[in-house]
Amino acid sequence: MNNNCKSNILYQILSLLLLALIVCMVTGKCCQNWRDERFMNKIIDRRFPAPEAAAPAAPARAEQAAGYVVHTVARGETLFTIAHSYTGDGQMFREIARFNNINPNAVEIGDVIKIPESLLQ
Repeated sequence: MNNNCKSNILYQILSLLLLALIVCMVTGKCCQNWRDERFMNKIIDRRFPAPEAAAPAAPARAEQAAGYVVHTVARGETLFTIAHSYTGDGQMFREIARFNNINPNAVEIGDVIKIPESLLQ
């Protein structure tokens, strides 16, 4: 076979593929599943599983002692996010740091923090 014959066959194959694609797009028969939101969600869920739950939406109030609530710092939490979950205002982290006599930037996972009842929502 010469090069001219090979390129002619390749041209015919590409033409057929293009024609099939156009028919598919016009009729919508082969692309129906891609427009179905439930189908796409299944594909996305398989490829990108949901991450593990980070922090609970509502703070876990483990204990309530006299005058304060005890909170154990979980992964991903900062004093600001803890203050926001208990008081509704993240800026109250300074008051919580003073109450616990700690550096607000040095909070680590597993630290036990006391939130004064006077600051609770």
